[in-house]
Parts: sequence; C-alpha cells; structure tokens
Amino acid sequence: YYENKLKTFKPLIWNDEFSLKYSDIFTGLQLIKKDKNKAKMSKESLGSAAVQEKQTSLKSLDDVFNPDVTGHSEPPRCVLIESEAGGGKTTFLSKEAIDAVSQKTELGRRHDIILLIRLREVREGETIEEMVLDQCVPELKDVDVDFVEAILQRNKSRVLFLLDGYDELQPEARLAGQAIPKLLSGKMYPNSTIVITSRPSAGVQQHTRPDCHV
Repeated sequence: YYENKLKTFKPLIWNDEFSLKYSDIFTGLQLIKKDKNKAKMSKESLGSAAVQEKQTSLKSLDDVFNPDVTGHSEPPRCVLIESEAGGGKTTFLSKEAIDAVSQKTELGRRHDIILLIRLREVREGETIEEMVLDQCVPELKDVDVDFVEAILQRNKSRVLFLLDGYDELQPEARLAGQAIPKLLSGKMYPNSTIVITSRPSAGVQQHTRPDCHV
C-alpha cells in the first residue's frame, strides 16, 4: 500500500484524476554537505574566531552514512536538507522514500520502517503515532494509534522519519512540547533516524543540532 501510494502524485489540485509517476519526472539534485569549522582570523580581526564553511559534494544521500565522506564513525541521527522554495526538496524526499521502501538505497537497507510525513498536514497537538496513522497506513479496522505505537516501539532503532517541509509546519505545532520538536530533540524515538527538509532559517536548529547539514 505505502509503496504504491508513494510512486505517484497529483500535481493539479483541480484535477484529482491526473497523476504522474515520480520516476518519470525526477531529476537528481546536487547535494552539498556543509561543515562549519572554527579558524583563526587575521591580525586585522584582533584574533577573534571565525566560522569557515567547508563544502563537500555528495553523490547521493547514502553518502551521509559513509564515514570516508563524513569523517564521522557514527551514522547520523538527524540530517537537515535546506534549499530555497522551488528547489525540489519535496520531490527529492518522495523519491528517497520510494527507493528506501524498495531497499534500493543504503538508507532503506538500514531501516525496517520508512515514514514520509508531510509537515504541512500536521495539526497542533497531533502525536507522532497519529501522524503515521493519518499519512502512512491504510484505513483498516484493526489498525489504531496503539497498534502504530507498538510497532514503532518494537522497531525503534530501525525507524526512518522523512519529514517534508519544516517551514510549512504550523507555528503552533513548532512550540516546545509539540510532537515534532520532541522528535527532533530526541525526547521521542531517540534511536530513530530523521531526514528533514526546510527552507533556510525556518528554525529547525532551535530544536536539534543536525549531525549532517546538506
């Protein structure tokens, strides 16, 4: 169900019957990993510290799990992908979800549960389990919030959250104590992996320090 749901999308809000396949329109994006390192400035700057940004080109999102590329021995918990509006973030994350569910990528092979959540659809007070039930599973009589929570808890170290569009998350749902900030900060499902997209300066980093910034 979930894989089939992800494969297509409806670009025209006034035509519910017209749909396209992501595989037919997807164009790979240029991914640049950003690393900020402190360096000493010249004497003219009175010896103060400056932040220099080192950029590394990534072949794919799988590279963030490659220690030879990242320089980190541990895989990242949170990957932040930023670009301006129209940069292809939503399409990119949808394609990553499709490939992960199909286990075509390292991201998919590392995780048993792949959850793509559109943050623009998240309501104030909604729990993570309610988001999953609403956006990621079919309507079945025996599937409820408690069932979803049990599955996530049972596989908590093998869950991948793909969070699309933090900048589109309602302001009320960004407040401390809401589900998404708690997930980002590690108060909920701390052993899960998160890939979140956003426009720059939307405020993601007030809740978490991403292990990888693209």
